[in-house]
Amino acid sequence: MAPLVRAAPGLAVNTVADYIKNGIRTGKFAAGQRLIASDLASELGVSLGVVREALSLLDGAGLIELLPNRGAQIRSLSRDDVRQIFELREALEGQAAALAARNLSGLKPRQALTDAFKEADRAAAAADAPAYRSANAAFHHAILALADNPRLVEIASELTVPIYRLQLTMLLDDAELKAAAAGHQRIMDAILAGDAERARTEMQDHVRFSGAVMMRLVE
Repeated sequence: MAPLVRAAPGLAVNTVADYIKNGIRTGKFAAGQRLIASDLASELGVSLGVVREALSLLDGAGLIELLPNRGAQIRSLSRDDVRQIFELREALEGQAAALAARNLSGLKPRQALTDAFKEADRAAAAADAPAYRSANAAFHHAILALADNPRLVEIASELTVPIYRLQLTMLLDDAELKAAAAGHQRIMDAILAGDAERARTEMQDHVRFSGAVMMRLVE
């Protein structure tokens, strides 16, 4: 990654925080892994102060822990964490689906949604769990984009960061993949029909199903 030394201080802090978030999403940083501020500062070409401020932001967001005399480490998720995250996602993404149904117009947004759906559906049919994870994320992102509510998108997107880490270890069986794909179909049908309340209900059911699967990983 190119050094950030010329970036404005606030921008540099956000860029360091985003770098760590992306590392959590992709599995570069594992649960319990220590983050050495001096190593991050050297790697990213920023000051220790910038890294420490970024770590403080991520601690406030619940993604890392700042431990006395031990520095920072990636936070592990408890069952309560997963339950609370999915309760929030259920409300937020249900609202996003309802807004998407109300806002959908024109060929381009419809195409983005259907393309994302087809990719997830193909992955589910092929029982390709890694491909499904990626396509599923794209499908949900397409709906958030259609919601056209930047604040909702920001909050909902933040909630997915720690969940991505769990998804890397998740192995859905064929029945679960098919059930998830069927949920996508119902959500998309409701959105394309402009039925906001049905879209909300179908998305809430889908997120609730995903949450139940995730809970297995922290038992």
